Amino acid sequence: MIRMRLYVHYFGLTVDRLYPMVFMGWLGIVLVWLVVTVLRGNGRMFAAGTAVSGLAVLLALNVVRPTPSWRASMLNVPRVSLQTPWSASTVLTSLG
Repeated sequence: MIRMRLYVHYFGLTVDRLYPMVFMGWLGIVLVWLVVTVLRGNGRMFAAGTAVSGLAVLLALNVVRPTPSWRASMLNVPRVSLQTPWSASTVLTSLG
């Protein structure tokens, strides 16, 4: 998760980075649920809780509907505005 957050920090949030982050978060929920249920001898609750949490995550992603052109770009706007301003002359000089 730390490496993915570094990618987002340096290269911005894209849909290709959002889905793995959501999946890693869901896996964390499943691992906590595993500790709470199976290690206490309640395996049936683990299967039900895993299914319910997976459906909840999928429902949340469907409601948020992260499309490449809208959600990810809206989250990257503050990141771009904090960078140094550029002009045509600075771009041309950096190209060589």
